[in-house]
Amino acid sequence: MNLMISKPQAGEFAPHYGAYINLVPSDNLIQELESQLEQFSSFMQNLPNDKLNYAYADGKWTIAQLIQHILDTERIYVYRMLHFVRGGQMDIPGFDHDSFAANANAANRSKADLIEEFEAIRKSTIAFLKSITLEQSLIIGKANNFEISVRSLGYTAYGHIAHHVRIISERYL
Repeated sequence: MNLMISKPQAGEFAPHYGAYINLVPSDNLIQELESQLEQFSSFMQNLPNDKLNYAYADGKWTIAQLIQHILDTERIYVYRMLHFVRGGQMDIPGFDHDSFAANANAANRSKADLIEEFEAIRKSTIAFLKSITLEQSLIIGKANNFEISVRSLGYTAYGHIAHHVRIISERYL
């Protein structure tokens, strides 16, 4: 049985996360993450190979760097959820996404490799969320100096990808 993790309420996340959370089309997190797993894998599969290392302007990331950023960020969101659920008390520091992108070696990754890694990470995210209780999904911890609930992080994971798919579609393709 899937846990029904409904959308977080105001006060469970900093306002800037709301833009991501609002991109989730329904009130069923697990179902939406499973659906996005298929959709984003297909989206990546259909990306032209010659566009992977394309950036639409100087100083902008390539598509491969954007995808690697998505992978890294989802891992970080899940670590934050794990930390909160397991009783961690410290404020988890933020991360410098530009430094991560510069050190990710995305230019040398194949599309198939990026897809395989995304699918593994997303399946792990889903498995983790299926393992927690409703009460645990409501736990609020602190990350990057902001309070955020476990379920808010799950919804943000979905919205973060939706946000970047829109950017890739509008600016790169």
